[in-house]
Amino acid sequence: MSVLRGCAAIAASAADVEAVTAARDYVRVSVAAATAQAYAQVCAANYNLTVNRKVVALQRQTLDATRRLAKGGRGTAFDVSRAQAAVETSEAALPAFEAQRQNGLYLLATLLGRPPADYPRAAETCAAPPTLPLRSGSAPRRAPARPTPRPAHGVQPRDTRRRRGAMPDRCQPRQRHPLGHRSRWAH
Repeated sequence: MSVLRGCAAIAASAADVEAVTAARDYVRVSVAAATAQAYAQVCAANYNLTVNRKVVALQRQTLDATRRLAKGGRGTAFDVSRAQAAVETSEAALPAFEAQRQNGLYLLATLLGRPPADYPRAAETCAAPPTLPLRSGSAPRRAPARPTPRPAHGVQPRDTRRRRGAMPDRCQPRQRHPLGHRSRWAH
């Protein structure tokens, strides 16, 4: 019975090593994915800020033109108030984009193991969300499957293997003994 327990303990400790290695690999992949997502968030917020600032500038020009038309008798007070509301609505969206950008920068710093104020300054200037390169003239293809760092089927926690009685091959019962009687354990 002690051989069985020893074999089960060896199998369980090997399963522990596999489980810890798989968990470490999972964390590495998860952190890399979260870092890429935070960078994309910063780039998207920068793009939205740029576009929204251009929209505000155009709406201000429209408001000025509408005021001049109203002053000259070619527009109404309603036209001026509508143009003013459009400018104010677009300006109100700017702080949300700035907060999204700052949140992404702080998250990026945290994922890189730095204090939030020590985010990578190069990310501040990212002008557009990253894109995947596609060959010209071809239809977009599905991204190739990423190989998994560890096969999931072989990784079980130590207690599961102990309950199931998993043992290395040398500890498995033999089918038949050469002399005809059944031997209990292989040597």
